[in-house]
Parts: sequence; C-alpha cells; structure tokens
Amino acid sequence: MEENQFMSFLYSLYDNIPAEQGLEAASDVIVMEINRKNLFILFEKLPFFRLLLDKIAHLTMVEMINIKNSYLGVKSSERYSKLLTLQPGLVLHVPLIDIASYLGITAQSLSRIRRSIR
Repeated sequence: MEENQFMSFLYSLYDNIPAEQGLEAASDVIVMEINRKNLFILFEKLPFFRLLLDKIAHLTMVEMINIKNSYLGVKSSERYSKLLTLQPGLVLHVPLIDIASYLGITAQSLSRIRRSIR
C-alpha cells in the first residue's frame, strides 16, 4: 500500500470475526480508524457510504492484485524496474530488505540490480 490508500478486511468487519490476515507497516504511518459500532452508525446515517467503502476496497484490491501479477514471470531486474514505475513511493520509504522480499528476490540480488542501474 502507498500513502493515502484505504485498507480494511471488510469480511472481518461485516461478519464480526477476527481477520485471518494481519498488517505490518514497513515505515512510519498515521492510521485513521473507526470502530465497528461507529461505522455502522455512519452507514445508517449515510446509506451510500457502505457501497462507497465496498467499491474503494474492491478497487484497491484489484490494483494490488494487478501490480503483484505484473511481477510474475519476469526477471528480477525487470521486477525492480516495474516497482520503480508502478510504486515509486515504496523505494523511498520501505527498507530494501522488505522490497527484496516483496519482489521475491534476495537482498544481495537487489543490491546488484540497484548498482547496475546507477
């Protein structure tokens, strides 16, 4: 996820069950949250809001899947180039070890790739 993007496990929220996944921030973040009770009050007051929230979550998920899929089946150097194009903010804010893991390569390989494009 990049700056100012929405993240939620809506199935967990709507079904009132613990999420099976977790989140970990790779850099400093400011988190805005709303508890379930207040969110459902908001849904009652603004009926369109639930549809809007669902749509935003859906579009965000599709974007994440498309980006991740674009890294499949390409050389590691091409994956890094795509990252620089598709998600440039990550390179500025996320430790290189985490970027390497995200791209499915070793930190050493990422270092070599970065040296070769300088």
